[in-house]
Amino acid sequence: MSPELPINFDYGGPLGSCEPDGFCNLADALHAPTCFAGTSTCSCPPACPGGESAMQGPGAGGSTELVAVPVPLSLSPNVRRVRVFSKHAIRDFVGYQLDVAVSGGTAGQLELLDITIEPRADFIFAGRTDTLEAVNVSNGQMLCLIENMSGAPAAAHAYLATYTYRIPPTANGDFVVDFLLNEAAGDQTMMVAANNGRVEVGATAPAVLATAAAVPWNAQTGTAASQGYCDAAV
Repeated sequence: MSPELPINFDYGGPLGSCEPDGFCNLADALHAPTCFAGTSTCSCPPACPGGESAMQGPGAGGSTELVAVPVPLSLSPNVRRVRVFSKHAIRDFVGYQLDVAVSGGTAGQLELLDITIEPRADFIFAGRTDTLEAVNVSNGQMLCLIENMSGAPAAAHAYLATYTYRIPPTANGDFVVDFLLNEAAGDQTMMVAANNGRVEVGATAPAVLATAAAVPWNAQTGTAASQGYCDAAV
């Protein structure tokens, strides 16, 4: 068996459901460490001693808001980064999954190039060596959690991830980068604290990448000079 294969299994559902829900997400990633620790609240027959229930109801682990902040890249006029932050402090924080989509624009679409976690001092798990990360660029999702299921304090305005987009020549208009939160529709943005407590995401602040205001750009100096590129006004 390939060592990577287990991360692609649907081990169960969220909010106390042990039945698989058709998604491989943060809830499934929590099954193994919590099962191993024997911290289950699941009532169905366990697959290992203790079993696992995935996450409890919304707000059981506190609440926060997600903020997307556009950051222009000085040397690449057709590439833009969007950094994601958690607005409020969270006690005993364990991990998060982001499900991001782009809407809007009057023509074309943005291309997601990469999802990364930059080495920043304000990273929500800064200084820890037990983080587990996974990225799926094809669907705009990423997750990050720590091995310690007791969690760790998360500061307010903590950095979570960076989404990097390419703005092709065919794209035009204002594009909105926002988080998908409708779980009933299969959206996968979720945050969890210790004891499988769901952290409620109460609101989001999307990022707007505008391509309509095109200006010439010099790739060497990072200033308006040469023709051929559109600078996204952020």
